[in-house]
Amino acid sequence: MKSLHRRLALLSRRVRDLKAIVRRLDRSDRREAPDWIGEEDRALTLQEACYELTLTTGQLMELEPVSAAFWPETDGDSIEGKWGEHFHLDADVIERALGDLAVRRMDSAVVGETGAELFESMVAWREWRAVRSFGESMGYLTERSWWLEGQAERLRSAHKALSNEARESLSNAVKDYLANQWMYPWARVEQGESLGERYGVLFEVAGIPYGDPILFESDVLNRIKVSTPLDAELAALLKRVLDSLERAVAEYGLSSLEDILADDGDPMPDLPSEVGVIPGDRSGPCPKVLLAIATSKSTRSKHGAAPVMRKLREALIACCDASGATSKTEIAIFVGPLDAIEGVIEESSGDLERHLGKGTLKAFIPVGLLRNKLNVLNWR
Repeated sequence: MKSLHRRLALLSRRVRDLKAIVRRLDRSDRREAPDWIGEEDRALTLQEACYELTLTTGQLMELEPVSAAFWPETDGDSIEGKWGEHFHLDADVIERALGDLAVRRMDSAVVGETGAELFESMVAWREWRAVRSFGESMGYLTERSWWLEGQAERLRSAHKALSNEARESLSNAVKDYLANQWMYPWARVEQGESLGERYGVLFEVAGIPYGDPILFESDVLNRIKVSTPLDAELAALLKRVLDSLERAVAEYGLSSLEDILADDGDPMPDLPSEVGVIPGDRSGPCPKVLLAIATSKSTRSKHGAAPVMRKLREALIACCDASGATSKTEIAIFVGPLDAIEGVIEESSGDLERHLGKGTLKAFIPVGLLRNKLNVLNWR
């Protein structure tokens, strides 16, 4: 998965370049472009350039709430604020050039019958919806909103008609597409609409919930072995962390979490400051709950199971008082691929047992991931 920061920079540069192309094509019938424009873009007509510009700008606008959630401190300025000149310039040119193209392409659009064809139809539908994100006030898009809604229902019907094997293949393809586009269902765009609501059919086909939050197994707290009973407030916080973790992993798996952590972002922005994440610095030292996330077996990567466990143990020691009798951190959760964390837990079990035996730690919860499903391990 491409870094979100790299994707933002790529789309921003493309908006700038397409702006230059649209201006040049609008001033001249000659299909010329500056030397720094690539060969693919040199062949664009004014209509096609306007389409690419509005599509790219719409995608950029949809990335803003995702970026702001994962990196709230570094991305305080809105994308529109950073790139405002690209959002409002030449709207009359775009509407004049793009109107006919929109009508022509929408009227000729078909819904594929095979899984591969249906995937292309879904991507085309998503792109027109992103174009509309840029041009909500443009007449031709308002008039064609009925097509966007009708096409979504046609895509749903075509998906139901596929064989089980084709549906599974399509689900994986759409899930990869959503991940590479950094489309998270909870991200809210203009007027409070979430991307899950805007692109419901895509998340449905990918098997990614976008309505009510996923609820972890209701008896999970009964199956977690604790050194001392958890009070109601701590139990509720633990439940919230596990729900958030399951939701994050179910969306796109560990790869997206690693990418966010690698850029020093916050992989679960819905959690309170009482929860710390390793590796990372989403909260101050000694949070009430420590969530350590490993993404591989690697011993060299800071995201490997052994390095992450080492960081977790160091954090637990640092959070004990001078006598070692009490700790500010009450729960530690260690997450990673099932085959990566089992051996690491066994090697660290002595230290973990000492923390639990002193009562400095109320619970250590190892969570193994198998096919993006959470499994609480019985390690004692």
